[in-house]
Amino acid sequence: MDCIFCKIANGETNCHKIYEDDKAMAFLDISDDFEGHTLVVPKKHIANFNESSNCQITHLIKVAKQISQHYVDLGYEGTNIVINNGEAAEQSVHHLHIHVIPRRKGDGKLYMPLHSRGTDLQKLAKKLRIK
Repeated sequence: MDCIFCKIANGETNCHKIYEDDKAMAFLDISDDFEGHTLVVPKKHIANFNESSNCQITHLIKVAKQISQHYVDLGYEGTNIVINNGEAAEQSVHHLHIHVIPRRKGDGKLYMPLHSRGTDLQKLAKKLRIK
């Protein structure tokens, strides 16, 4: 398998490690777009969020929460927690990963638009409702 995150988890490729346990690892994203942008990955290859078991995703979320709290304790004012799930959602590496992005007021916008698109939310909710 030619997965960069598997290579990192197996110690075949260097990274700037933030955390590691027997199931997960966290390291700085090489994009260096936001100070401290961290990726939390399972050591076992899982392609995306939908393919993970509840147990696997629960462990990754716990690690992401621990890292998020650690960053706030270090003086960051908040964090973005992001999972891009699938190619259409801009998942560029097909190995499940959670972005933990430490934030400070005024450090720039994330990629999500923060304005209304004028959607009829009642109609959309009816369409998307889980039955």
